[in-house]
Amino acid sequence: MALWLEDDSGQYVETLFVTHSVGREGLGNGYLKFLGITFREVPGSLPVWAHRRNVRYGDSLYPPRKAPLPDAMTGATIKSAEFVKSFPLSSDLVQMLSPQSWHCLLEINVSRDGVPSMVYRATVDSGKAGRTSFVFAGYGEEKGRDGEFHDPGAVETSLSEILRSATLVH
Repeated sequence: MALWLEDDSGQYVETLFVTHSVGREGLGNGYLKFLGITFREVPGSLPVWAHRRNVRYGDSLYPPRKAPLPDAMTGATIKSAEFVKSFPLSSDLVQMLSPQSWHCLLEINVSRDGVPSMVYRATVDSGKAGRTSFVFAGYGEEKGRDGEFHDPGAVETSLSEILRSATLVH
């Protein structure tokens, strides 16, 4: 799972959260040892986030174990039916986003399950506090070749309902 902000034009701004396996353990980049099993590169892990973030580590878009993301932005995959997670925004970030509407994106997937990642978007009008629901925006490319949203209409309804609901409080 990855959660990040983009400005109104769709430009990446900041990562708020990414699963520990991607942000610190190198899943998507090289090898990952998990529960005694060694996985090879998994480029379909959160491909929209990786491409939109566009930070290069050699020939990869995923942080390697030798250059992990900060603990503050990584964590265990959230597997609960209901959860509340707070992501405080720095005053610089709030100031940068404040004159416009902006987007919060949520990408979820299960690596190597043959199903592409699902991307949800919440659009926020900076001048208004409140609640905004995440809406299914599309899916990532299964092999991680690009960072585009692929047509949500091409995915079976059951897949687009993996996440029943998510709400951003702002």
